[in-house]
Amino acid sequence: MEAVIQMKVALTEWSGLARDAMHIYVALIIFMLACLRWRAWQWKPWFLVLLAALIGEAIDIRESLRLDNRAYLAGNWHDLWNTMLLPTVLMLTARYTTILAPRSCNQSDKESCSGDEP
Repeated sequence: MEAVIQMKVALTEWSGLARDAMHIYVALIIFMLACLRWRAWQWKPWFLVLLAALIGEAIDIRESLRLDNRAYLAGNWHDLWNTMLLPTVLMLTARYTTILAPRSCNQSDKESCSGDEP
């Protein structure tokens, strides 16, 4: 488990990003990679991000208990909320709006047609 903590610290130091930003970027990377297999409106990409976030927070809680003999649940909740916000917005947007839907190519709008559409 300590290797995971060291990797998180090294990644944060290397990137120069705050821990909160790292949560957001990792969540988006996991979500987008999962969308290569499943659609964004499905629950599976969202659930994969949730699973990764819960595992990460469990590791953080375990490490806090080991080092300080207490858990910082408010901070863990903040990290979980921060991690899940954008994947949740993306999933709900894909599910309940047409914002993320592919555009159809029609004759009146030839400039928007790239030829990539089926």
